[in-house]
Amino acid sequence: MLKGVKRNWAMISEGPETQGSFNGASTSLVALYDTFFARLFLLEPSMRSMFGDNMIRQSKFLVGLVNIIVKMEDMLKQGLSPLYSFADRSVAMGARPEHYEVIAEVLPIALEACAGEGVWTPDIAGAWRDVMSFAILAVVERTVESWGSTHGTSLSEVQLTVQKWWAR
Repeated sequence: MLKGVKRNWAMISEGPETQGSFNGASTSLVALYDTFFARLFLLEPSMRSMFGDNMIRQSKFLVGLVNIIVKMEDMLKQGLSPLYSFADRSVAMGARPEHYEVIAEVLPIALEACAGEGVWTPDIAGAWRDVMSFAILAVVERTVESWGSTHGTSLSEVQLTVQKWWAR
C-alpha cells in the first residue's frame, strides 16, 4: 500500500512538464498546488485567511502534509511527534479541526487530476485514502488539543464542535 503511494507521489513530484495542460502550470507538482488550493478555497473559503495569497506558505503546508503521508513509515519510527508538529504549525496558521475533512476530500481529487491518464487506479486511490486517513486522524487529534488550548476552549468543547460540524 505505502509503496504504491510513494511511487505515485514520485511520478507527480518528479513528473514531466505538463506542457500547459493544467491552465499554464509548468509541472505536475505546480498543477497539484493550483488544483488543491483552488478547490480547497472553493469548498472552504474561510481557509483562504490561513494562507492569503502567499504561495510559499501554501506550498509549505501542502508539501508538509503530503510528506507526512508519503513518509509515514519513516515518521512512525519517531512516534507521532512529526504529525503533532505539523498539526501545531497548522494551528498557529489558523487551522481548525474541521478543516481536515475538506482537506481529506480535496487532496485525492488534486492528486488524481495530476497523476496522468490511466495512472490513478482504484488501488492507488485506496492506498492514498488508507494512509491519508491514519495521518489525518492523528493530525486532527492533536489539532483538537492544540486549538483548544490556544483558544481558551476546553478539549470537550472543541470535540463537540467538531462532532457537530462532521454531522452536517
